[in-house]
Formats: sequence, structure tokens, C-alpha cells
Amino acid sequence: MDDGSAEYAGASLQTHSFTEKEVNRLVEVIKRNYEIDAGKRLNKGKWVIYFPKASMPKLRKAIWHYMLKDFRYKLCPYSERA
Repeated sequence: MDDGSAEYAGASLQTHSFTEKEVNRLVEVIKRNYEIDAGKRLNKGKWVIYFPKASMPKLRKAIWHYMLKDFRYKLCPYSERA
């Protein structure tokens, strides 16, 4: 739960230690198994998984209840905060 972060309009999983091939596979699995739109981005020269704003409601629904309360803020993009 700690290796993810809110972004301006979406959220990301900090998969810096994974290869690009592994990140591609994870993105495919997320899309196929959960029907949640995801992609990859470079961050500090490494690949991270990115969830765009449009996928946030589905992502929240899928994992909200499994997350510790103190980490749920990571599912609220900066653009949605007061």
C-alpha cells in the first residue's frame, strides 16, 4: 500500500524495481482481470504503472476495502482534493 501515490489526476504504482517487460505484463493483467484502464510512464528513468482519472472510480471500488484507512488518500488525486 505504501508503494503507490496520488497524482494530479490519477494514481500510480511505484514499480521502479520491475523491468519494462514486467510492468507491461502487470498492466495487461490489470486490464484483463479487473477491466481497469492502466498504462505505464517513466518516472526517474524507471517504469511505473499509471491509472488515469477516468479509471479511478473502478480502482477505488476494487481495492478500497482492502486498504488501511491511513493509505486511502492515495486513491484521491490532487485535482479532486479540496
